[in-house]
Amino acid sequence: MLILLISYLQTGATEDSLYDVNPAIINRRGIYKDVYGSGAGREWSDYQFRPNFPIAMTVAPELFDTRHALHALRLADQVLRGPLGMKTLDPSDMQYRPQYDNSNDSTDPSVAKGLNYHNVSVAISFYHLTSEGSEGT
Repeated sequence: MLILLISYLQTGATEDSLYDVNPAIINRRGIYKDVYGSGAGREWSDYQFRPNFPIAMTVAPELFDTRHALHALRLADQVLRGPLGMKTLDPSDMQYRPQYDNSNDSTDPSVAKGLNYHNVSVAISFYHLTSEGSEGT
């Protein structure tokens, strides 16, 4: 059984009282949240903008309001799309660490031993390249 949790974060604060949101920790509006109820000390992760929602859109498009979906997709195109694929975290997020270094042996838990790999790697759709007259492997 597939369970999808889709929650749209309104573009303006006027409707916040109608939803279960914490306006004090909202980083970006007009996004689909893919996490809910992260718990004490990690509430901010409920508001991180990641490229997971388009996958849910393809699986269950009936769950999405067209206007909201188009807005979120445009935002993902502007903020998350890179030259090779999608960034896996919004660069304006407080947890974003743009420098990946697997040899970092510091005591900083956000980057040591490459723990920030999801911040800087790009999700690439792999495809098979072949040149004319040759077969790919």
